[in-house]
Amino acid sequence: MTHLRFVYIRIMLLAVLPRTLIIILLFISCGFLSVIHASEEFGYTEAKHLINMSFSEIGVIATIKVKEGEKVTAKQVLAQLDVGVLEKELAISKELFNQRKFRMDKLDELKAQGRSNPQEIDRAASDLKIEELKIQRAEAQIQSRTIISPVDGIVTEIKKDVGESVTPSTGVIITVVQLDSLIVNMFVAPEKLVNIRQGMTKALYINGGRDTLSAKVEYVSPVTDPVTKTVRIKFLIPNPDLRISSGLRVTLENPRADISTKSKKKRSSI
Repeated sequence: MTHLRFVYIRIMLLAVLPRTLIIILLFISCGFLSVIHASEEFGYTEAKHLINMSFSEIGVIATIKVKEGEKVTAKQVLAQLDVGVLEKELAISKELFNQRKFRMDKLDELKAQGRSNPQEIDRAASDLKIEELKIQRAEAQIQSRTIISPVDGIVTEIKKDVGESVTPSTGVIITVVQLDSLIVNMFVAPEKLVNIRQGMTKALYINGGRDTLSAKVEYVSPVTDPVTKTVRIKFLIPNPDLRISSGLRVTLENPRADISTKSKKKRSSI
């Protein structure tokens, strides 16, 4: 009777569940998913910084100075809106500043000779300061219409073309990733933290355990996740020659050693 009830329940599930979920349930019932090692700690290499940049002002893109895949340096200009009017205003302010400065220098000479008017000096100093502030304002307005890389990295995506109009809500224009250092986040059981300390260097395994990477333990979370019963560890991997790619699977322990141990146990049991 119990067997017939189980068959009936399975038939009802087949009728209502999506095909993918049915396959998973069948695999579980047949024991096929026992090959998954839930205890294996692994992660994937990621760029240390992935920076999505956009414009903070409304305008039309005048220049894009880089291409996808191009290496860039910190403080390098990547793209700029049309700033022709602002550049002219900046040039005018600089010219007026030079005139105000020349006049101020002359008044200082007269002051040293006791032949100056204090009110005239104050007015000239105020005019000079105003022109200086106008220059700073124009430079700030130009900078707010310019995308500048904050790090050394590689341009991975450009989403707009020259001539397109953009607003602050347009979203990402250019993405730059920094790959000279990579990070790996792993979630491990607390009992495996005995030999892992923040600041230490540890070997991580790639290519199925055939190769290793030297990684620094940059952070060990003080909190254990109550659901997964794991602790997050963040590793930092130096990559100055960009030899290691992002998205590479990395394990905490050598999977080849695990296979070898299981093989020995199997032979000994025979």
